[in-house]
Parts: sequence; C-alpha cells; structure tokens
Amino acid sequence: MTREDLQQAILDWLQPASSLPREKIIFLDQRGDRPDKPYAAIKLVSGPKLVGHDDQRAPDPGMTDDFLISGQRQFLCSVNIYTTLDPAQNYTGPGANQIMSDVRDSLEKISVYTALNNAGLGMTNRPAVQNLTALLEDQWEERAQMDVEFCIASNIGDSPGTITKVKVSGTVSGQVGNSGIVTVGPEVDKP
Repeated sequence: MTREDLQQAILDWLQPASSLPREKIIFLDQRGDRPDKPYAAIKLVSGPKLVGHDDQRAPDPGMTDDFLISGQRQFLCSVNIYTTLDPAQNYTGPGANQIMSDVRDSLEKISVYTALNNAGLGMTNRPAVQNLTALLEDQWEERAQMDVEFCIASNIGDSPGTITKVKVSGTVSGQVGNSGIVTVGPEVDKP
C-alpha cells in the first residue's frame, strides 16, 4: 500500500462520517491553504512503524523470490475538525465535538470496518475525542481532535542469491577414522 492509497482510504472513511464536502477535508501541510470553517484536517503523524517482528520464510513453490518478509506497519493519524463560534460567520451546523463524535462512532459500523479492511487498513485503538476549543487572538475557534492508529500489512520479497562455491583452507587435526590429519583442498564446489 502506498501513502497515496492510505490517504485515499482515510478520505473514503472520513468524508461520509463527517458529512463534510470533500473539498473541506485536507491533509495538513504547514504551507498549504485551509478552507473556510467548518473543515477537517488530517495529519499522518508517524509511520510506517514496525509492529512486532517480521516473519521471514521461504515462499510458496512457483514464486520468484527466495524469501518472503511479512509484517505489520502502523500509522498514527491525527484527525482535527474545525468549526466556528463566531456568529458573524453565520455557521449554524453541528459543533466540532459533535462532528468528531460522529466520526469516532462511525468506526463501530460494520460497513466502515469492512470498507477499511477491503482497502487494506486495520484500526488498532479506540480513539477518544478531545475538545481543543480555544480563543485564538480575538475569536473563538471550536476544535475537536482524535488520534487513530491504522495498521497495514507489509510484504517484501528478497532474493539474496545463493552460495555456489566455498573456499576452505587449513588443516584439521584430531582423531578422524584411522588417519590423524585430514587436509582440505583450496576450493570445493557445491555438490
């Protein structure tokens, strides 16, 4: 799964869950513009982080790689909802906390769970909604936030090559059969 695939799967979940139009959902970028409120902002805070240990094994017959390395990768996704409390902006919709509660509750729906799984995502936590409403300069900004941990499967093929020749030199001494000393030649081909 590419980062773009991950972002698309998150958008496909968040847009209907928040009831915000697609153009009102952005991925945070310090240099990027923000739409008028209300809007949602997503930031992939960390990841891909290795979860546990990867499993390394020989592949099924007929596969091209010598080894298959499989494991889980975890991403921490911060979701923020911004609305306004300024009556001059004529916003009469639900507040940030209500929208975020609806987004969080959507993660309990079997249809959402199935859609995320079909996109290759699993959720590993039960996020809590945080109320981050604050006075910014001279206006109140209503903001709610939650962190969602998503996991994806990672499968990597590796063909490190095989050893075809081994060169051994030296003398082996000790009791070997009836002979006291065995000398190994300079190069031995693999049988």
